[in-house]
Amino acid sequence: MDNIKRHSKQLVSTILWATISEHMNRLEARIGVRLCERGRGGFRLTEPGKQVHQAALRLFTSVEDFRHEISDVGLKLRGKLNIGIIDNTITNTASPLPLAIQRFNQRASEVQIQIEVKPPLELEQSVLHGQLHAAIGPYPLPISGLDYHPLFEEKQYLYCSNNHPFSSLKNISMKTIRSACIVARSYLHAADLKVLGVSSSGALIDNVEAQAMLILTGQYIGFLPSHYAEQWVLKKQLQTLLPNKLHYSSSMASIVKSGGFRSPVLQAFLDELDV
Repeated sequence: MDNIKRHSKQLVSTILWATISEHMNRLEARIGVRLCERGRGGFRLTEPGKQVHQAALRLFTSVEDFRHEISDVGLKLRGKLNIGIIDNTITNTASPLPLAIQRFNQRASEVQIQIEVKPPLELEQSVLHGQLHAAIGPYPLPISGLDYHPLFEEKQYLYCSNNHPFSSLKNISMKTIRSACIVARSYLHAADLKVLGVSSSGALIDNVEAQAMLILTGQYIGFLPSHYAEQWVLKKQLQTLLPNKLHYSSSMASIVKSGGFRSPVLQAFLDELDV
């Protein structure tokens, strides 16, 4: 039985070599060069053979790329894309979102885009539970089940209004600043309070607009994104306090649900967002 198996393998091997040799002879005759040395010593490519081998590999790669490209011909992206963002980011020129949406719409004009504005903690929960496909915001404390991808930084400075007592002070100390009534954003997990060296605030909010409103009353001071506060700075309704010292950057990131299947619509959007 072992002899039969051994002879069978030898026969198959002989047939394969004969078939390969025949095809090689035909190819060599067609292109007019010897591609390989064949004999008892084995099989070895000649220099022209190596060049043809590399060209063949490039050809196979091109064919595979072509196959992938034409597989999408006639297929249009359809459905819905639900995105979440925090409030008042439109004035931030560092945000890639407007351009990403523009390019995505050109690529997938039949997809309906829905944008919801929520605080960061709600954005995380909405993505985690499948209510949103993706969301952009500051997430100081990542949670399990989500993938975070940093996108850009948002500069934060300390502001007071022009009718706040601090606005008329030429020289102001940290002790004086710490004595003021401070408004802070809850989702920053006291990052703004740490910069000031205080442990509590006089007001706690979950969105930038509410924070700006309280600062503009002249009763509070607080940090705001510089791009957002600029509109009131230009009108001389807000001014920075110790800008060379009291500032920090808030990292903005995109989030999607970890693992599982990403729909073609979501993946197309993430591609435009460069995630």
